[in-house]
Amino acid sequence: MISLKAMNTIHARWPAPARYALAALVFLAAALVRCWVLPMESRMTFTTFYPALALSFYLGGTGPGILSVLLSVVTGYVALTPPFMLLQHKPLGDMAVATFLPSACMIGFIVKQLQAHSFRTSAALSARLDTERALRHEHDKSQALLRNASDGIHILDEQGHIVESSDSFCQMLGYRREEVLGMHFSQWEADSVGGGLAAPLGRRFEQPGRYLFTTRHRRKDGGVFDVEISGCVLEFGGRRVLFNSSRDITERRRVEQALRRSDQRFRTVFESSPDPTWLMEGHRFVECNQAALDLFGYGERSAFLDVHPAQISPPTQPDGEDSQAKAERMMRVAEINGLNRFEWVHRRADGGDFYAEVTLSSLALEDSDILYAVVRDISARKRAEFELEEYRQRLEERVSQKTAELGVALEQAEAANRSKSAFLANMSHEIRTPIGTMLGLAHMMRRQTDDPRQLQHLEKITEAGRHLLSVINDVLDLSKIDAGKFALEERPLRVEAVVANVVSMLKERADERRLELISEVQSAPRQFVGDPTRLQQALLNYASNALKFTPEGRVRVSARMVEEDVASGLWRFEVKDTGIGIAPEAMSRLFGAFEQADSSMTRKYGGTGLGLAITRKIALAMGGEAGAESVLGQGSSFWFTARLRKGAVAAAAEALALGAAEAALRRDHAGTRVLVVEDEPINREIAILMLKDLGFLADCAEDGVQAVEMAGRHAYPLILMDMQMPRLSGLDATRAIRQLPGAATTPIVAMTANAFSEDRRACLEAGMDDFLSKPVEPEQLYRALLRWLGGAGRG
Repeated sequence: MISLKAMNTIHARWPAPARYALAALVFLAAALVRCWVLPMESRMTFTTFYPALALSFYLGGTGPGILSVLLSVVTGYVALTPPFMLLQHKPLGDMAVATFLPSACMIGFIVKQLQAHSFRTSAALSARLDTERALRHEHDKSQALLRNASDGIHILDEQGHIVESSDSFCQMLGYRREEVLGMHFSQWEADSVGGGLAAPLGRRFEQPGRYLFTTRHRRKDGGVFDVEISGCVLEFGGRRVLFNSSRDITERRRVEQALRRSDQRFRTVFESSPDPTWLMEGHRFVECNQAALDLFGYGERSAFLDVHPAQISPPTQPDGEDSQAKAERMMRVAEINGLNRFEWVHRRADGGDFYAEVTLSSLALEDSDILYAVVRDISARKRAEFELEEYRQRLEERVSQKTAELGVALEQAEAANRSKSAFLANMSHEIRTPIGTMLGLAHMMRRQTDDPRQLQHLEKITEAGRHLLSVINDVLDLSKIDAGKFALEERPLRVEAVVANVVSMLKERADERRLELISEVQSAPRQFVGDPTRLQQALLNYASNALKFTPEGRVRVSARMVEEDVASGLWRFEVKDTGIGIAPEAMSRLFGAFEQADSSMTRKYGGTGLGLAITRKIALAMGGEAGAESVLGQGSSFWFTARLRKGAVAAAAEALALGAAEAALRRDHAGTRVLVVEDEPINREIAILMLKDLGFLADCAEDGVQAVEMAGRHAYPLILMDMQMPRLSGLDATRAIRQLPGAATTPIVAMTANAFSEDRRACLEAGMDDFLSKPVEPEQLYRALLRWLGGAGRG
């Protein structure tokens, strides 16, 4: 059955064509019932259509109802009886139609009235239902808002009992909701004094508008906390109630107390600060301390606060800038950066000016920005600075004067130093040249005679020459160290080779003194980078002293690595002997220049006392140290350390034994033609004799010009080149030879009496391959010849 609401919806919302179609469908259904259900002979020709008429009028309205009536008349009058039954009995048909039409109209009218009434009833019912739903929705919403409010909402009746509360109020008191409903306010009200909820309820009900007060609540567990209650009187369920909202203000009270304490502390610090301090808002003072009043000479605080900030400064600052404009700029900087510290000239109330250091801090408050200023009187400091500046200017004048004087003195000292260097270089050259001649001739004479007496005399000449040469070398080294010209080379070296060279040079002397000379070297799987010449010199100083001061027994030369990292290794070199030893009181003087353990030793053993000093300086230059231990009468142990940079891994190679280089030259290179470039006749003759003694062929050039011409005519496998020569020096001659066809790689070995490191560097930069200092020891010459003629030098 179709409900009234559905019928009303069809009539109100369906368009007219749809309602007409609905009436036609209802009529068609009635016609089908009339044809198939009722017998044809039945006299109920039109009554079958009454329900269809009622539905058409009710659902479709007047138009569809009339359409249904017309269709019913036509159908009933013509088609629904045996062929033209009504037409055959026309009087009967007319009577039926006359009866049907008034009744159909009456039914339509009645149905329309029922329809209108049903519409009104349905609208009223729908409105009531909508109102109830809206009220129910508002109630649910109010309940939800009340229950879920963040503040403690509670509603009290006139007797003080809770009729409704929020969940937060229950949680605030620590009760369940069931326990709170109906609870009397005295069960949680803790403020027994004052006008809280304990005040007469009537007074609250009589207060118009909203009320606000603070009180304290008591939780279920007995704990008491501060609350702020705001409320008003409302009508609730036909009765007056108190609608209260409680807010826990315990934390707010704590913060307020902390703020009060903080404000009190600030006020105490502000007032007791020894530095003048004030607060500014905009362009006016809002607060200051007593120190500010004292500094600026104001008796009353109000007098200072009434002053414009421009009045406590002179019109301009020391730099000429307007004080007010500059103050504006300083304040903007403080506001942007938060802090600005600067110097300022202030003016007191009596008109006196003073220097001050001002620190401006920007403080952002809730309603405004405050500048916090701290002023410190720096007049005394500025006076001291002015005096210091005057003194500095006078001092600068004196320093300039003294600097000019020192410049002259320095120039004179540098000139003297250059003269000294030139003198030392010339002295070295002039002394080494005759010593080289003496040693060279002695060497050649030893090889040409078998007379024991002559050999003994020649050996003494050689020893004397070597001693003189060592003295010259020590003096030159010490002078270079003192002048700051002592430079270390960076070349690949093998520690085993350095130790072996020292042992080979001293082996003959040890055999003559019947001493056992042994060496112990830790094996290293790689080369190191350092200055092999200076290492050998330092170790040779130790070993020579050990041989000198050891009458019997042995001397041991050792080297081992005591520390290693990724890039370098620290080597310890040590020479230990069984000699005479050193007294404890003399140990502290050992490494001083010109010092020996006992001055009497100078007469007995000889020596200048420079060797140990030079050894220590070499060790320090190589990143190490030097020292010694000794027991008087039992022997000594001298050591030094040197840090060597790691180089490439190299295959182990044995150092050449004494005489091995000479034998190899005689065997493999006899008949080799060598060019000797030497301007000094005796040195030239000695060099030729030494080469011929090896089986070599020697061509001679007396200066650099001849050397270039001869090198151009003949391709020599090796050239021995002096440095200082007439017409063309050895350096220029080497450069010229390097330009000759096929001579770019010819080995050129310098043989010169110039023994400074800068001389070695100049030779290498000119294109020479090696450097031998005069006087040249035969063994050194043999090793150099074998190194370059054998092809190992360029490898």
